[in-house]
Amino acid sequence: MPCDIEDGKAYYPFSCSSRNFVAFVFGTIVRQKGRCNLMQVINQTRGCTLAEHGWFAENPFTRMVGLLGKRRFPEGGALILRPCSGIHMLGMRFAIDALYLDARGRVVRAVRSLAPWRIGPLDPTTECVIEMPAGTINASGTVEGDEITLS
Repeated sequence: MPCDIEDGKAYYPFSCSSRNFVAFVFGTIVRQKGRCNLMQVINQTRGCTLAEHGWFAENPFTRMVGLLGKRRFPEGGALILRPCSGIHMLGMRFAIDALYLDARGRVVRAVRSLAPWRIGPLDPTTECVIEMPAGTINASGTVEGDEITLS
């Protein structure tokens, strides 16, 4: 959900790039506003949309912050961590699903309902990890080997 509308453009409250992020640092919100490039996450193999509103975390700071401080994962949202070969749930308040993708966009690992305060698997063959609300993988039938695209 957009947090602001300026000049007819929506700005989103999650990490999209180094120019647009919300970070919770020592309880203080640090915010820099910019246009967010949202992506759809699509499972080409199954012909279904996994997320309508995917946002990127591509620099070390936005990848480190990720979903920390969030009370819930927005419905239809996804956090795309790139480059990334592993994730953690330290400090998180909710479970997530995670898809580990190789450089060709193929699912090499699908982690369902990774609980708060857990550490996800580390996979050196992974190019990026897509975090989504818990239940997304089961609802879509996504499995290892499926091709995922961003548009």
